[in-house]
Amino acid sequence: MSTIVRDGGIVDDEWQLLEECSEVTVESLESDKLILPFAEWLARFNQQGASPDQGVWLDDPDQLQSLSSEIKRLPVVAVRFHEFTDGRGFSVGAILRETYGFSGELRAFGNLLVDQLPLLRRCGFNAFVLADEDQRQQAVELLAQSPLSYQGSVYSPRTPFRFRFPAGGASHAKC
Repeated sequence: MSTIVRDGGIVDDEWQLLEECSEVTVESLESDKLILPFAEWLARFNQQGASPDQGVWLDDPDQLQSLSSEIKRLPVVAVRFHEFTDGRGFSVGAILRETYGFSGELRAFGNLLVDQLPLLRRCGFNAFVLADEDQRQQAVELLAQSPLSYQGSVYSPRTPFRFRFPAGGASHAKC
C-alpha cells in the first residue's frame, strides 16, 4: 500500500487511482475505494448513481459544473496538476471548498513541488500525492512550519490583522 500526506501526516492511502486509458477494469482492481477519471466516473454515475466508494479526479476546471449537484456526496476529489506552473488546480480547490461546500478529502497529485503545498492547503487541499518518501517527509515538515499567513484562506478567512483588533476596526489615535 502506498502512502500520501494527509492532514499534515504521512498515512496509508486506502484509495486507488484508476489511470485514464488503462487496460485495467474497475472490477479487476484489488481496492473497493477507487478514484476514477472524470469521464469514467460520470459514465458510472449516469448508470448506477453515486457510490460512497468512488471518488473522481479532475483535469479541467470546466468539469466542476457537471459535478455541482453531486459534489457534497463525493468522498474524495483529486485534482491532477499537469505542470507545476499551472495555477488552475489551486482555483479548483478553492471553488470546491468555498462555492460548493465540499467537505471530503481534496487531493492534489501530478507534477507538484513540495514548496507549493502550503499554498495548496490554503486553497482547501488536505491530501497530497508525492513521488517519494523524502518528499513526503519534507512536506510534513513544511506544512507544520506554515500554519498562519497574512492572507486569508479557505480554512482561515480571517487574517492575523483582524485577530489583533476588535470587530469594530482598528483603534487609531486621530490627529
